[in-house]
Amino acid sequence: MGRAFSKPSSPTKIAGDPRFPRELVCEVLDHLADDMTTLRLCSLVGKSWIYPSRRHIFNSVFFTASDITKWNKTFPDSEHSPAGHVRDLSFCYIQPDVPIHFADRMPYFSNVQNLILIGRAALDPGFISALGQLPLSIRSVDITFSKILNAHIMSVMQQLPNLDNLSLLSQEWGGPIPPGTGKLIQCRLNGKLRLRRQLAHHDLLNTLMEIPTGLQFTEVEIRDARMNCLPATLKLLGTCHDTLTKLHFSTLVQGDSSAYPSYMR
Repeated sequence: MGRAFSKPSSPTKIAGDPRFPRELVCEVLDHLADDMTTLRLCSLVGKSWIYPSRRHIFNSVFFTASDITKWNKTFPDSEHSPAGHVRDLSFCYIQPDVPIHFADRMPYFSNVQNLILIGRAALDPGFISALGQLPLSIRSVDITFSKILNAHIMSVMQQLPNLDNLSLLSQEWGGPIPPGTGKLIQCRLNGKLRLRRQLAHHDLLNTLMEIPTGLQFTEVEIRDARMNCLPATLKLLGTCHDTLTKLHFSTLVQGDSSAYPSYMR
């Protein structure tokens, strides 16, 4: 459980720091992984307890604009911040709040696996660039907005060659996708695809199928799509027929989401 640590050849005494074997400290903290209050107290025991405590405390981080300000003040030195412990990184935007002055800190979140972006409307071209260069370690992206530009989705995907899973939810989809955009994207996309609400339409699916690395989705979920999405969906299924194990497809009928056909496998 947790990250493996090698045992030091000989215990090193640190002033004010109890002399426990490191593997024992890690074992104790692993059992406390869901108890944030106790973990914070453990991080105060001594220097040898700080790193393994932070590994759990900062495993998942949820940022609002005010949280970003607090983070910057608490950890002014990014190199020695707990950013490297973060595996699940979430940003919640309430326009016009965007993570300005945070871009230079993003490279230190070098072990993030899952990125979640939540907000109302994302129409500012600088919305994604304010995040800076996204960590190459990201394998799953979940974007939920009332309205978001196609350019934002493409910008995120172009930065993530190891991206497996893509989940998008939006009531409105803004802006055309330039022809050939998919050819610039090098994502792996061999996990799950989730497109929900009216965001799911043929332009996005056709762009995904341009990706030169090829699609090997194991699960595809397309909910409340427009009817013009069906041809592209069938084309997608043909591309992924060797790997696909689960499918859900549903369409809106005259705006009534309760009256739609559903195809599942």
